[in-house]
Amino acid sequence: MVLIDGPCRDTSAALVINSNSLLIATLSNWTDTCENAGAVPLNGGAPAGSYFGPAIVNDTLFTQLVAGASTSIGYYVTDSNGCSDSTSQTIYFNAAPSVLLVTGLGTICTGDSITLSGGIPAGGVFSGSIVSNGVAYATIQDTGTQEIYYSYTNSNGCTSTDTNLITVAEKPAISFNFPPNSVCNNASPIPITGYSPAGGIICQGRALRSTFFFLKS
Repeated sequence: MVLIDGPCRDTSAALVINSNSLLIATLSNWTDTCENAGAVPLNGGAPAGSYFGPAIVNDTLFTQLVAGASTSIGYYVTDSNGCSDSTSQTIYFNAAPSVLLVTGLGTICTGDSITLSGGIPAGGVFSGSIVSNGVAYATIQDTGTQEIYYSYTNSNGCTSTDTNLITVAEKPAISFNFPPNSVCNNASPIPITGYSPAGGIICQGRALRSTFFFLKS
């Protein structure tokens, strides 16, 4: 610095100005996501800084997912010299489909299978521990209540799932030991016995009436 006072001048004092490097905040583009994707992790900002905007939790998550809406999320940085900068990016949320798996799956017996239906909208996929290619197969190990899932993906690439229950019932063990091995063609009606468990229906044969066996000559 030069000090001039009339004909005199002094250059003994110097003024030093430091120029700090330019601080630039950057934030990666957000990928469009589905409204039912859950909280969106916040990342992609550099250098180390903080996020700002609506519905931001602990500077790590964005929680306001509204179908068909765009939201601007900002990123702010500051350094030890007191310099700062900020930037922002917009995130868009696609609508997820409304999916329903209607009730009425009911009961399936062990050893049987059932082709699953009732998923709305049509064109989705059934899944579950007893499901393969849209068919429920029941084994003795599956006895009890099982969950059936129906998932559908729309043109936005968003997937929704509904679930329902199906009961797997064990088939009863049936025995039928009807004596005798032979009867005369003029024998009296023979009571049908030797079957278990009780409560079943005897329904095979033209000679059966109620629980008696008739044989006419």
